[in-house]
Amino acid sequence: MDYFSRRLLFGRFEEYEVNAAFFSLFDPWEVEAIGCIELFFMAKYNLLCKEVMWDFSYRNPKFLQHDGILFPFDPVTFAECQSLDHDLMRESHIEEHLSLGLRRTAHMLTINNHDKLILQIDKNFMDSRMSHTVRDVISHTAQFDRWRSRDRYPNPRDEWQLNRPAMQFMRDTVPLSGPPFAWVALWREKYANIYGDLVPQPLQDMGYVMWDADRWPKGAQELISRYWIDSPDMVENIKAIWNWSPLEDE
Repeated sequence: MDYFSRRLLFGRFEEYEVNAAFFSLFDPWEVEAIGCIELFFMAKYNLLCKEVMWDFSYRNPKFLQHDGILFPFDPVTFAECQSLDHDLMRESHIEEHLSLGLRRTAHMLTINNHDKLILQIDKNFMDSRMSHTVRDVISHTAQFDRWRSRDRYPNPRDEWQLNRPAMQFMRDTVPLSGPPFAWVALWREKYANIYGDLVPQPLQDMGYVMWDADRWPKGAQELISRYWIDSPDMVENIKAIWNWSPLEDE
């Protein structure tokens, strides 16, 4: 099946096309901030799922009766909710949920009643992803495919990355008037248009790109370099695709 036939039948853009069409509107440090926010929501929703795992588990005695097992929820959804016990399947459910937007997840975080939380997770359980997640479209694969297709989807930020001009942190402003301190330190004061899973995740878990300069300790460059040293495969991927290293001064 050719590309256009597939698009006509399924109506779905490739991940790199979403990256090129949407994220090209933003500076790379803004894209990174979006990715960090999604990681935050994923971590929070994961805690909610863990909180109700036992309530959906077939091992829970409350489902046992003298005549067998009672399913208080829709049987199909109940069966699907068993996946909350498994890390990878639970992660898939969370991604599916987030693919519908953060508003729904933000509402879930406001629920303080355990029984209401059970009902909402049962109600919102999805058996298939409706669209790509942010993590999908800022993945290293999507970025690499966008880079390879830059003749079709020209992006001045990709062109700047070819020459890697100097990049400086000026000051913290709202809204930002330039790259934040951590972004400049991450790429050793050279322009880069890559982000997402091409950045060490411990930094993303910290929401590092949204920190003010004053929040960083002295020696921030050395601290960030240690995260790169602990991510050798990531460094090699960047070198293989873009022919430079985040650990080397050019």
